[in-house]
Amino acid sequence: MDNLEKQTYSMPEVAKILGISVKTAYEGCKKGDLPGFKIMGRWIVPKPALDKMLNGDLSPLEDIKKFK
Repeated sequence: MDNLEKQTYSMPEVAKILGISVKTAYEGCKKGDLPGFKIMGRWIVPKPALDKMLNGDLSPLEDIKKFK
């Protein structure tokens, strides 16, 4: 089996990482405070975008378009 590194986070994973509720994570993505987008009706957050945001290297929407 290939050792593939996960490239996206679900809303429960984002909530746990940030120490917020799942509802707040969804709201953050909807408002543009978190770098997430919907695919097939499901919100996801690209790992590289969240990592950059947490390191202060990326505002939530600044670079999200390249992950879509």
